[in-house]
Amino acid sequence: MAFRSQNFTEKLRGYLLSHLSDPLDVDTVAAALGISRSKLYIECSKYLGTGIAEYIRQLRIDRAKELLRDTDKSITEIAADVGFDDYNYFCRVFKKSAGYPAKKYRKLFHAAQDLS
Repeated sequence: MAFRSQNFTEKLRGYLLSHLSDPLDVDTVAAALGISRSKLYIECSKYLGTGIAEYIRQLRIDRAKELLRDTDKSITEIAADVGFDDYNYFCRVFKKSAGYPAKKYRKLFHAAQDLS
C-alpha cells in the first residue's frame, strides 16, 4: 500500500509541477493520470489528506515563494507563471498561506539573506 501511495503522489506531483502555469481542472488532471474524477478525489483525500484544488493551490504558492526568493520577476509575472490569472486572487491566497503579502515575503527573505 505504501508503494501505491508513493506512486500516486509522485505521479500527481510531477504532472502538476510541470503544468502549474496551465489552467488545471479536475477532468484534465484525472485524464492525465488515467483515473476518473471520483478516483482522483478519493486518492487525494486518502494519500494527501486534502482535496485536489487545495493541493494545486499549495503547489502554486510554494513555487511562487521560490520565484520570489530566486528571481527579480514582478509579482504579477510570478502570479501568471504559477497559474493565477487573477493577480488580486493570487495576493489573497498568498497572504493567507504565507502569512505575509508577496511583496513583504520577498523583502523579508532578502533582508534575512543580507544578514548572513
